[in-house]
Amino acid sequence: MTDPSTADGAPVPLAMPFAVADGILRLKIPVPIKELEFVNAYALDDGDGWTLVDVGFGDGPTRALWTELLARGPLAGRPIRRIVVTHYHPDHYGAAGWLSRTVDAPILMLPEGHALAARLARTDPAEASEAAARHYRRCGFTADEAAEMAHNGRGLSRTYPDLAESVVPLDPAVPLRAGGSDWTVIETAGHSPHHACLWSAERDLLLVGDQILPKISPNVGVAWWSPELDGVGAFLEANARLVATVGDPLVLPGHNEPFRGLAARAGEIAGQHEQRLAAAVGAAEAPVRVRDVLPFLFKRPLAGFHLLLATGEALSHLNHLVATERLVRVEADGVWRFQQA
Repeated sequence: MTDPSTADGAPVPLAMPFAVADGILRLKIPVPIKELEFVNAYALDDGDGWTLVDVGFGDGPTRALWTELLARGPLAGRPIRRIVVTHYHPDHYGAAGWLSRTVDAPILMLPEGHALAARLARTDPAEASEAAARHYRRCGFTADEAAEMAHNGRGLSRTYPDLAESVVPLDPAVPLRAGGSDWTVIETAGHSPHHACLWSAERDLLLVGDQILPKISPNVGVAWWSPELDGVGAFLEANARLVATVGDPLVLPGHNEPFRGLAARAGEIAGQHEQRLAAAVGAAEAPVRVRDVLPFLFKRPLAGFHLLLATGEALSHLNHLVATERLVRVEADGVWRFQQA
C-alpha cells in the first residue's frame, strides 16, 4: 500500500488525513527524529465523532498541526470522542495530555504505561541524571562517558510537557467499541513494558503500534530505571502470542506503511534477535562488560542518543541470556560483567 497523490501527481503532505480502511483515516504526524520522520496517527469514524489512536510529540509544531487538522479537513465539524494511546513513548503519547484538554476528550491507555510516563515526567532531573550515570558506569563506561550519556538522555522528561493527570484504563478483558467495531485490547511488551495492540476480528485489522513494524526493527532495550528487565524475552513471547491470536490481518503500524504478512515479519525480527543473542554469547567467552558487546551487535559507529539505545538493547539481550542460563553475570567494582555459563 502506498501513499495517495494529489490530482497533479504530487505526494499528499505528511499530515493530510487519508483513508487506509473503511472509516479509518491515517495521519502522518512529523516527529523531530530524522530516522523516523513521522508517526502514524489514526482516526476512527464513530459516526458522531472520532476516536484517535496515537497523537505525536507534545511540542509546539505538533500542537499547531493538530489545531489546523481539527479546524479544517476531514476531522473538522465532529468532536474527538476519545484518544487511545498504544504506549508511553513520547512520539505516541507526548501531545495526548494537551489534546485531551483542548478537545475535552478522555485518554485511554494501559494504566501501567501511563504510570511510567508520569514517573518520568515528575522525576527530578538531577536525581535522574545521577541514577542514569550510575547505570552507565555499571555497563562499563567511564565516569565522564556515563555522565555524558546521562545528560544525553535527560531530555526525555521534557517530552511530556502536559501529562494527563489520569487516564481511562484499557482492559484486555473488555472490547473497545470504536469506529463501528469491537476492538480486542492485546497487551504486549518488549519495545515498551506496557504496550496495547487493538485487533478487530470482524474487520481483519490490527492497530499494532510499535510492536511489529514492516521496515524497521523496534528498539527492544532496557533503561536505567529497569536495568535487569528481560526485554528480549518479553518481546519474543508477545510477538508469538500476537501472531497466534490475530492470524494475518491488515496491520496498521505506528511507523512505516500498512502491511500484511504479520507472521513472516515477526519471524524476520525474531531471527535478527537470535543472531544478536548468538553474537553476544560468542563475545562472552571471557568476561565482558555491556560496552564491550556493542561492536558484536552493531556494525556502525555509535554516539549520542544512538549509543543510549544500543546500550539498552545490548543489555536487554545479555539479560535474556542470563535468564535462559546461557550467560552468568557478576558485579565487581560497580561494573557488570557477563560470561558464558
